[in-house]
Amino acid sequence: MMEIFYEESSTLVAELRESLEEGSASGDCGQNFIQEMFRGVHTLKADATMMLFDGMAALSRTLEQLLYCIRNNYKEISDVNRFSKIFGEYLDYVKNELDCMYQGRSYNEPCDSLKDEIKKYLSDLTNDLKKSGVAVKEHVESKSGKAKQIYYIPSASGMPASESDKKIEENKKAFKSKDSKGVVLINQSDIDSLKECIDSYSDAVDAFSHRMENAIENMYFKEDTKHFSDIKEKLNHILNNMVNGDFTAVAKKMEVLVEEMSQHLNKPVKLLVQGADVRIDKRKRDKISNALIHMVRNAVDHGIEDMETREQLGKSPMGLIHLDITKKNGRVTITVEDDGAGIDRKAVIRSAYKNNMINDIAGDYSDQDIINFILKNGVSTTEEPNDYSGRGVGMDVINHQVKEMGGKLDISFEESFGTKVTIEI
Repeated sequence: MMEIFYEESSTLVAELRESLEEGSASGDCGQNFIQEMFRGVHTLKADATMMLFDGMAALSRTLEQLLYCIRNNYKEISDVNRFSKIFGEYLDYVKNELDCMYQGRSYNEPCDSLKDEIKKYLSDLTNDLKKSGVAVKEHVESKSGKAKQIYYIPSASGMPASESDKKIEENKKAFKSKDSKGVVLINQSDIDSLKECIDSYSDAVDAFSHRMENAIENMYFKEDTKHFSDIKEKLNHILNNMVNGDFTAVAKKMEVLVEEMSQHLNKPVKLLVQGADVRIDKRKRDKISNALIHMVRNAVDHGIEDMETREQLGKSPMGLIHLDITKKNGRVTITVEDDGAGIDRKAVIRSAYKNNMINDIAGDYSDQDIINFILKNGVSTTEEPNDYSGRGVGMDVINHQVKEMGGKLDISFEESFGTKVTIEI
């Protein structure tokens, strides 16, 4: 659980830093750049909130407010230097917190000065908009009042361990296990180089084995040939394990997310997972994991009704979400299906109208029209933003990431019976 959080978040931070450096160097900081930054911060905020890394979550939430203002009111970032400085410091903070987490230490460095800097930037932009006659709505996310669970907080003293301390130590051991099974980030270029070397070695072994088949010396080199072939198979196995991974940790992450949201929203919800052992390229798995966060979160927050409503509709008080992962002919299919209310057509139409995507709020819109709306940036069925939704970025993230992987996204829904989202990669 912690390992995949560390791996995904560290990879995302590296990608955001690369994009930031490219945008700063070229000065091309338009809508595509803003959207990429927004998606990244939104994902980091969601993950950190779920894992109870309050410092990272709070800072991400503050930066998201700034990006929300820029995204919705400006075509591009005018003060590139100011933005780059703030965003770079944000990435530094997140990286430091992740590194401390990996080392089994708590990261207590305050981020108040950076928060203030972000808020000042936001205030300056907001004042400029108001001076231009633009009505700016303040977005304040609702806060959870639930008692928090501790998934991972390193122990900071050598005092006798309480039950909470014992749990902390168990979590630390789970992250840095004694059998040395930990997370090591490897540059993609190094993996590509290793694959190139293994391919060359495999070709050499195959060629040597072929030449030896009919050679009179074959009887003398038979054991050597087998030894080379065994090494080749082991190398390929190691490379496969480095490049590919299953969905076990991802599924656990989704289970924790559903449990946490169920408690926060006071909705009994159960996640049923099948196919967690399916293996896929880790880079694709990590992007799918990011998309799944939004899919599952939407199912709990938007899809599943509250217990009283479900009982009135004759449904089981417990909402169900099915996460199914299958692989066939090299293609992986991930399906998230809930038995909730389906997509709120009226809320989607109101949001599309508010975002100037349609001119007639009373128009006759098909199911496909509704689906097309929710895939657009800014459309949300939630009036007030919270830790889970309200920014109109969830389905936009999914659509972006699926397209990036060359995959296909399919959405279907039926009023009062639920929503089904399928990704095929």
